[in-house]
Amino acid sequence: MYSNEIEKMRQAFNTNLPLESLVAMFPSEWQEVDQLLNAVLSTNDPNKVSTFMTKTKQSMTYWQEHLRTGNGQSAALEKSLPPLIRGRMTFAAMSDRLHGMLAAQDRKAQPGLSRYNQFLADKVLRFGKVKSFPSSALWWRLCWRLVTQKGTLISMLKRGGTYCVFTDEFTRRLAALLGAMPVIEIGAGDGTLGRFLEIRGINITCTDDLSWGHQIQFGKNVTKLSAKAALDHYQPTQVLCSWPPPNNAFESAVFATASVKTYVVIGSRHRFATSNREAYLQAKEQFDVVEAPGLARYLFPPELDSEVLIFRRRESLDPRSAASGHNDGAHDTRSQTH
Repeated sequence: MYSNEIEKMRQAFNTNLPLESLVAMFPSEWQEVDQLLNAVLSTNDPNKVSTFMTKTKQSMTYWQEHLRTGNGQSAALEKSLPPLIRGRMTFAAMSDRLHGMLAAQDRKAQPGLSRYNQFLADKVLRFGKVKSFPSSALWWRLCWRLVTQKGTLISMLKRGGTYCVFTDEFTRRLAALLGAMPVIEIGAGDGTLGRFLEIRGINITCTDDLSWGHQIQFGKNVTKLSAKAALDHYQPTQVLCSWPPPNNAFESAVFATASVKTYVVIGSRHRFATSNREAYLQAKEQFDVVEAPGLARYLFPPELDSEVLIFRRRESLDPRSAASGHNDGAHDTRSQTH
């Protein structure tokens, strides 16, 4: 039987806890990660930072495969989980520190948030209302140009649990993309996107494991379910996720759920910031993936380099179609893959 510490790591890895919780639970692992991050960031060399993150990702891929082939055996868990926990800490911390560096550059130019930028945030862009109703993309595009401390304001949004601003134009186009079929949103956070889509008439169920309660006030429309539990319970055809944590453990379960035909994910083009990219690569064996044309341009702030990806299961590989010996005629998107 493996130790209590390994069991704690297993549970933490499977529930995608935020960095603050991981640091509190595994201080010795964090000390090692913190020292490595400080060393590589102190070089001020983007190439060295990129190499470091690439090696971290390669290490995580190796240990994830070791964990998978170990079939839950104690030896595999004891070897795999510590480096996997450190890897997750590394990606989360790197994302936080890069946002912090943006804000620090602003403060160096002008200490603190100026009254001008505070006015823009409070009265013009209305940061306090971005979760209440969809903003206008045109308004944001015009007014964001006036902001001179962009990094600081991006950090302010993130501290409030907002990783991007969903505009009216974005939610209208996303609703058209999702159509009439019911949608399950996993990792729904406070439920803002789900509420905006409900206004558009989308039949959506928002789920989250509520592990970020220290940072987010969850809406009444959010059901407490982990991503895996939601997939098992609802057996959805369409799944939606916004800003999944980097190298998370649950997106692979989306692609492994036989009922899922479409997965729409909103995230960043920066690999360190969101998503399980290894799961995306593996999913291409069964799914076609395209970027939603022009949709990300309606997400703000633009410095986040947002993207919206659509994964569609190829019908010839739909396990349920194969079992029943027929194809339901859904549109094949293989010609769109790029």
